[in-house]
Amino acid sequence: CSDVRSHNYADETIRSINATFRKLINLCYKKKLVKENILDYADNIKTRSKEDYRVISKEEFDEIDNYLKNNSFYRLGVNCYPKYRLLVNILYYTGVRIGECLALTYNDLEEFDYYKKTDEKSVVIAPSSQLSEEKHLRGWRLIVNKAYVSDIKIAKDTKNFKHRKIPLSPAPTRLFMRIKQEHIMNGGNLDERIFSQTHGAVNMMIGNVCKKLKLPEYNCHEFRHTFISNLISKGVPL
Repeated sequence: CSDVRSHNYADETIRSINATFRKLINLCYKKKLVKENILDYADNIKTRSKEDYRVISKEEFDEIDNYLKNNSFYRLGVNCYPKYRLLVNILYYTGVRIGECLALTYNDLEEFDYYKKTDEKSVVIAPSSQLSEEKHLRGWRLIVNKAYVSDIKIAKDTKNFKHRKIPLSPAPTRLFMRIKQEHIMNGGNLDERIFSQTHGAVNMMIGNVCKKLKLPEYNCHEFRHTFISNLISKGVPL
């Protein structure tokens, strides 16, 4: 559990692992596969409560977003910040888990239009905030059907095995359309993952940017906590 925590997994994951192993130990003791029940003298793992998670204010997010927009970080001759900016925008505006975000391919962002009555292909432009308010059933959305495990470099099913489609706000939509166009112009395959970073690298990047901006050192899961907190504050049922 300490190793899992050191890789910045959510406390929900640590609790699940803890509960699973405690059940296994109790079962082994009952079946007399072990001579003593170590849980009788082992402390239960302590995890953070929901109240311990921090909420990222819109002003703080705008500072992070503008920093990634106006600065650059080159690795192997490529500026990494545009994709990092898209990543934090997706985390902030959709609340997806970091593993689900890292697993996204270019084909996992799709256009949808519930108003369309024919098969005629509509002209897609990057939406403005006003357009998204007028046409809230039209735009782009994420297809979330897998998660990427950084440490063993595989994609697997989502944490709760639920597949879903999440509408995208205008800001990440515009960023994605520019990055997708550049990817195609460079001969890229749309089945490729958008983000090649690991979970740890993303957390390190966010922490470094927060340090430079003198903000609390936020982590990936706090973007998810922020999104859900914002929904609750707007009266969305649990």
